[in-house]
Amino acid sequence: MKRYLAPILALTALVASVAPGQAAEKLVVSTWGGSFRDLIDEAIASKFKAETGAEVEYITGGTIDRLNKAKLAKDAPESDVTFTTAHVGWLYVNDGLFETLDLSKIPNAKNLVEPAKVSPAHLGTWGYVYTIGYRADLAPKGMTFGSWADLWDPKLKNSIAAPDFDPSHIIAVSAILSGADPATWEKGQAKLEALKPNFRAFYTNDANSQQLIATGETPVQVVLTMNAYYMKGQDVPITVVIPKEGGVLGIDTVAILP
Repeated sequence: MKRYLAPILALTALVASVAPGQAAEKLVVSTWGGSFRDLIDEAIASKFKAETGAEVEYITGGTIDRLNKAKLAKDAPESDVTFTTAHVGWLYVNDGLFETLDLSKIPNAKNLVEPAKVSPAHLGTWGYVYTIGYRADLAPKGMTFGSWADLWDPKLKNSIAAPDFDPSHIIAVSAILSGADPATWEKGQAKLEALKPNFRAFYTNDANSQQLIATGETPVQVVLTMNAYYMKGQDVPITVVIPKEGGVLGIDTVAILP
């Protein structure tokens, strides 16, 4: 985690150097709420405030909601810095919503691992794993989800949930199960289509994910491991498994708005 946080510290410092007058007053950060906002506040914003004297304010919300707001406010951005997923970050880039970064002004950029170099405009901050979480008390008897292929079991009709903001995990899985790979994901489209009957809902954020599985509305989910273990800590009887094919790595990123 420390290795990934270093570039963020340098990046927020870059914002201060680009607009020192503004930074002396406040830095506005767009991010997710809950534990994500707390992580940024405790690990990054506290140091930024100590070094610059600037207050840090937050705009929080779901991945797609914040993207839509950024599009509407394109000529007058609400935030200075935005955290989003690697995939959704490309939608910002394609709409000209992110600045191209001058890595010479970000000394810690040299410490980035290759997967964190997402684009010239957004850099990886931390990685996470999507896997399968399920309610053993509500899932079909005997199912243990040793493979991603188990999600296609007809007994799971109208039972599964996954995030609505990033389908890359299940697209990659469908490709692999079809004998291809994420780079040739088109070969998995028929497999992906075959999974549709088993979906019941698409959650918009971690809280929505927690609600759906806690109530039993979706006893099986494609879920973030950290969110699943948080639920276990809240006494939700969720079982977390890593299928034999492995989990799917996701990357969150950080960027500067013009």
